[in-house]
Amino acid sequence: MDMYGDKEPEMTNQQKAAILFITLGPEYSAMLFKHMNDEEIEKLTLEIANQKQISPEQKRAVISEFYQMAMAKSYLSSGGLEYAQSVL
Repeated sequence: MDMYGDKEPEMTNQQKAAILFITLGPEYSAMLFKHMNDEEIEKLTLEIANQKQISPEQKRAVISEFYQMAMAKSYLSSGGLEYAQSVL
């Protein structure tokens, strides 16, 4: 929600990725870019450039979603499906 109590519009995955990279900063973003192909880098760079103002709520939501997905993947890959379900 914004400061007027209005719900913010849903973000696309591309927008979420851009916000994540902006939030992580140049050093960590550069590490992630190394694992992407040229087309992905181009699309994401364009989305980063198109970001105007990112609210603290948007940053918090993106980081929280990223963390939850990373934790679920970690537990699923190590066979901890039951724990992953309890976290989510």
